[in-house]
Amino acid sequence: MSFVQCHELGGLGPMVLGAVQLGLNYGVANKAGQPSRESAHEILLAAWQHGVRAIDTAQAYGESEEIIGEHLERYPEHNFHIFSKISPGVDHRDATAILNAARSSCQRIARPLASLMMHNADALHLWDEGLGQAMKRCLDAGFAETLGVSIYTPEQFLAALQIPELRVIQAPFNVLDRRLLDSGLLDRALDSGRVIVLRSVYLQGLLLMDADKLPAHMGFAEEDVRRWESLCASHACAKTLAAMQYVRHAVPRALLVIGCERTDQLLANLSLLMSPDFPAGMKEAIEALKMPDERVINPSLWPKL
Repeated sequence: MSFVQCHELGGLGPMVLGAVQLGLNYGVANKAGQPSRESAHEILLAAWQHGVRAIDTAQAYGESEEIIGEHLERYPEHNFHIFSKISPGVDHRDATAILNAARSSCQRIARPLASLMMHNADALHLWDEGLGQAMKRCLDAGFAETLGVSIYTPEQFLAALQIPELRVIQAPFNVLDRRLLDSGLLDRALDSGRVIVLRSVYLQGLLLMDADKLPAHMGFAEEDVRRWESLCASHACAKTLAAMQYVRHAVPRALLVIGCERTDQLLANLSLLMSPDFPAGMKEAIEALKMPDERVINPSLWPKL
């Protein structure tokens, strides 16, 4: 069954396994680092066994594509639907470079992609200057079933909506970053038939950290993290559950990208995702939270160590 058919029939389930942690050290709260090759295969195996049917990766995620390809060679029956993003370093004005990039992802994964994604949304302005034709050539070559883009800002999301061929849009959304919901852009995209894949549910782990224990370079987020902690405490709700279930309740038609470094994290996240426990009034309380400055909610603006 194709990715689009599977999604329309609800066969994907709500979770997409985020594979960035499998390929490199990632996340402000990640203390374990990149898992070993064997641990990565254990995570992928557990994901399949527990009903996860989609994986999000990228050429910029270190060894991620290679590890997924190795796993699929071991378990060819694991028919994951895989989204992968073209490296931002690829010249988006060069049709041959785009085609070669798509081919290289398929070679590493050893199967066509469910969606070939743009990682650099700033290049969307080139769509009518050859980029669109190059991306569509990738479809014609059988490298992917659909095209998509990963965005950071509402402005980029709106630009993606102007391009009908982009059927998959990946975007950040969480308890502190509700811009796409407040603007109506999420509903507009879903009503147009787009597949919406939401990432950053835990804001790269920031939402799970204690305000008193933030690393020095993240001190600018302390006030917002403390406000979030206080809200969860007042509702007697764990931060993990509140963060996960808010996104599920706020945008029930979306898929959620959730990564992990260990199998137990994967299983815990699946349990949270399917939990019926979400305190009454919690959604409304979250939506009343002050929206932080973009410096807090956009990890691309965080200091690099």
